[in-house]
Amino acid sequence: MMVNCMNKKNKISALLIAVLFLLTLSNKGQAQDYEPWTGAVPGANINLESGDELIRVRKLINEGKTSDAVRLARRFVESFSINERSGRTSRYLYDGYNALCISLTADKQFSEAMDACNAAIDHSPNRWQAINSRGSLNYTSENFEAALRDYKKAYEMSPNVDRIKKIIEHNIKISQARVNEN
Repeated sequence: MMVNCMNKKNKISALLIAVLFLLTLSNKGQAQDYEPWTGAVPGANINLESGDELIRVRKLINEGKTSDAVRLARRFVESFSINERSGRTSRYLYDGYNALCISLTADKQFSEAMDACNAAIDHSPNRWQAINSRGSLNYTSENFEAALRDYKKAYEMSPNVDRIKKIIEHNIKISQARVNEN
């Protein structure tokens, strides 16, 4: 009788340990399953401002046609870069560089994506979108500490709009989880 009781206790203990272990694994798996908001996620709503070309870039990214999105974003940037000295194109050039950053990130061309992100930020340093995009680039290329810094800065700079804050908060949480894992 005493042996049966001990076997039952051992079995229950082993079962509890196994359940706790599985819960731990599933929590780590959840942190790794989430992606930053890059626009490469099907159905993601990327705000690249207005303009037919930028709307097409967004559509191509959402369809997974990242190479086509890169090509179109490059053409867009080049078309506005020609007239850059006039000063009239700064808003559109920023949006073009940000679109290029997002599409290059989705296409896994990380070095060129960083150049595009930084060009957008240099062009309009007070806008938050390209900083968030650079955070997504850093996250995707597994530079989690830099991603976390970018997301926090984007959060501080972003307008007080609930859906925007929630997106950036999500990005901060997943980056923080990855920093904590390392």
